Amino acid sequence: MTREFTNKLIEACEEGNLDPMTILRGIVGFMSESDVQEFCENEGYFESGDEEECLFEVGDTVEDGYGDVGTVVDVDDDEDHYPVSVRFDGSDDISTYTKVGKYLMNNSKPMRNIHKI
Repeated sequence: MTREFTNKLIEACEEGNLDPMTILRGIVGFMSESDVQEFCENEGYFESGDEEECLFEVGDTVEDGYGDVGTVVDVDDDEDHYPVSVRFDGSDDISTYTKVGKYLMNNSKPMRNIHKI
């Protein structure tokens, strides 16, 4: 199934035929408040609380959602995006994850979000 109308809206905005703010207001007006809240939380647009702390510590065992397990070897909680370095089992390479919204993502492997196990 293609996203025919989604694609039409995006193209019309990109071409300057429709105002993106008008479209945004129309879409969020159409959605329920709980749908808008869920969308914002899933995308990490608004963080709750004043300051978030990194949830990872050196030595934590993590999994990347694809079955790869590793150990946190470094956490730099002085940075805005909380870089977390992980050495996955069976590898000498270290992967660095940074905070994107509410997730820690690896730039070399987009869509890989680590979590403690």
